[in-house]
Amino acid sequence: MNKEISQWIENPNREYADGLRLLERYGTNPFQLRSFSNRSPRFAMSELVGVLRRLTDSTTKVQKDETKTEAKAAPSVVDKAKGLIHDLWVKLSKIHLDLFDTGESNGGKVVAARRLMMDVRDPLIVRYNSLYEAKEGFFSGSLSEAHLQEVVDGKTISEVLHPKPPKKETPLRSMSDLTLFNKTHAAKQAINRYNNQLRYQQDTAAKVDNPMPDCPRRDKILHRLKKKTAELAVLEEELKQRKV
Repeated sequence: MNKEISQWIENPNREYADGLRLLERYGTNPFQLRSFSNRSPRFAMSELVGVLRRLTDSTTKVQKDETKTEAKAAPSVVDKAKGLIHDLWVKLSKIHLDLFDTGESNGGKVVAARRLMMDVRDPLIVRYNSLYEAKEGFFSGSLSEAHLQEVVDGKTISEVLHPKPPKKETPLRSMSDLTLFNKTHAAKQAINRYNNQLRYQQDTAAKVDNPMPDCPRRDKILHRLKKKTAELAVLEEELKQRKV
């Protein structure tokens, strides 16, 4: 099209009727064609040239824009996201059907089976929503390809948009699970020993209470007990975080 129109425009002996035929073939406005058909070639030729030139310019721009759009939409990460979304949708649909098939019974086995299915379903819903929102964000331009890749790799959309600062490495965090468990056990033993000293004035429990009287030694044990109790709370919280 562009070549044909350009040849007509560059021809010093161009015919007005040929220009009308080009406008009829490639134009999209029938009212514009009718207007040029009813006008004098002498006064309308230059305007017709301008219309056809703009038509070729707009076609070239559309072709370039389409090429850019295709290049932008081509990353393989988009295909991965679409594939994951489809697979999750299939899995969720099956779970929803299975849940429906359990009926409305509140029997113990039915409730347990229903709960198990929902436990499987809930993280899949979070994953599906994150991937879908990330894909849409990428196409709308609000999310980069790198961010979409992070979601495809397993992060939630919230983690990508609001990343938490990395945790500082501490001696406690660098401990192995076994060392952490042993230190927790030792702290509990120390607390038990301090309590026995305060109650029985010895490391082990006795049949009869023998409280330690107020004295510098009692104050020292109370201080150690408070410090060890605080240490145990930190150790147990780390164990909880590690799910040991």
